[in-house]
Order: sequence, then structure tokens, then C-alpha cells
Amino acid sequence: MKVLRKLPAMHFEYGIAPGFHRCRECCNLMQVADRGRMAYRCIAYGVSKTPATEWGLNYKACGKLNIPMVGEKPLLDRMLEVENGKKRT
Repeated sequence: MKVLRKLPAMHFEYGIAPGFHRCRECCNLMQVADRGRMAYRCIAYGVSKTPATEWGLNYKACGKLNIPMVGEKPLLDRMLEVENGKKRT
């Protein structure tokens, strides 16, 4: 179920890339070795060592398509900050 939530969150935050682009075309997609196999992570979404941040090559690209994440916090980090802030109040 988490897989279905992360892509809509990206599209909500950054919009959808015009045209028929896929995440595999994006500079923010990185390839990592994970438990003896290759996996993909989206730098704009957030990278962790867990399978929860694995990314699909054929996901519909968001508005951050080929816009490098320089000096910006990934979406996952910002969402966790908001979530943790709400728990404290």
C-alpha cells in the first residue's frame, strides 16, 4: 500500500511532468545495490536503506523531472518532520 502513496505524494508536491515521461529518464533516479540486486531510489522523494523507498523505472515522472535536488530536502524528510511535529503538540 505504501507504493501507492509515494507517487501520488510526489505528483501532489511537484506536479506531473508534461508529456509521457517516466522516472527512468530523470537525473534524480539513482541505482543502488540492495541485498545482492539492483534497486532504484528517487533522490527527490528520499533515500533510505529500506525497500519502502524503492522506486519504479516506469512510474510517471513528476515535475522534478531532470531538475537536480540541490540544497533541497527530499519530500519524505519534509513529510516526516511535519508528522513528528504533529505528534509533539
